[in-house]
Amino acid sequence: MIHLFGIKYATEIKNSNESMKSIEKAANINESYATEISKGVKLSKFVIPRTSQCTQADCANARRLS
Repeated sequence: MIHLFGIKYATEIKNSNESMKSIEKAANINESYATEISKGVKLSKFVIPRTSQCTQADCANARRLS
């Protein structure tokens, strides 16, 4: 779940000038998860999270790219 947070909000995390600790506090996440969130941000280049609103074309493109 923590990796998914980093994946989902990767753009916002990268563009912010905030420290990882301040982001964790704002998200009500334990401060010990900084490394795991960073991993999620790095994974965001390779992962497209599935949602219930994922179109068939989006899912097909995600599979093709992986």
